[in-house]
Amino acid sequence: MIERLRCALIVVSLLLVFESPLQAYIDPGAGTLLWQALLATFMGGLFYGRRILRRMARLWSRDKDLPDT
Repeated sequence: MIERLRCALIVVSLLLVFESPLQAYIDPGAGTLLWQALLATFMGGLFYGRRILRRMARLWSRDKDLPDT
């Protein structure tokens, strides 16, 4: 375990010592993909939250015949 940790520490140290500059490029579609992922996460959360609220309403209501969906 200690040998693996020591080896990892040596590798990280060497990567930091011999770093080279990065040439990064982000294409215009990357921002659109990020917005799409955020919107999909938000909308999925809304549907999931609605499902949870309906289950809680069914649990606490007097009428146990409320739909589950």
